[in-house]
This record gives sequence, C-alpha cells and structure tokens, in this order.
Amino acid sequence: MYVANTYLATTAEAMRASYDCERCQGSALADVTVVGQGYAEAPFFIGQKAAAAHAAKAATEALPAALERTLGLAGCPHCGACDPEQVKKAKLDAGLHRAGGNP
Repeated sequence: MYVANTYLATTAEAMRASYDCERCQGSALADVTVVGQGYAEAPFFIGQKAAAAHAAKAATEALPAALERTLGLAGCPHCGACDPEQVKKAKLDAGLHRAGGNP
C-alpha cells in the first residue's frame, strides 16, 4: 500500500515585461501578474519538509514560462495577433484537462 503527502505550492508575481510581436514587429511594455505552480510528494511521509520546499521552488521556477505564455496569449496591442505556438499549447492543455489528463 502506497501513501504519501502531496504538496502543491502556488506563487504569484507582478512583472513588467517587453512584448515584441513577430507579426507586425510592434513592441510595448506589459504589466502582467503571473502564477506558477509546483508539485511534490513525500512518499510514506518521508521528507515532508523537503517535499514542501521542492514544491515552492518549482512554483517559483515556473514563473518565467508562465510569463511567456501569458504574453503570447494576450495578443499584440497593435495588431491583435497572438503567438501561434502559445495558442497551440493552450489548446493542447485544455484538451488534456477535458480528457482527465494532467499536462
């Protein structure tokens, strides 16, 4: 029988980032609040403090990817175009969630 404590950490940070559009070559500054999540387990309740710290660290490390994704999905303030790669990833993630998977 397997038992474990599961730790989920969430962190949010307000950032100012440069938005550069590949389509129209426009650029702008964006104020964005991004959220990162981290996950860890302590199997058989061993290493609970380390697991909690790992989840918190993973949440912080997820912030740059969250910023890139948020900027890509927001759309250019000049031409309205979104980053097609970020749109594709978001659609895939949404499909996995609907199917019961965890991206």
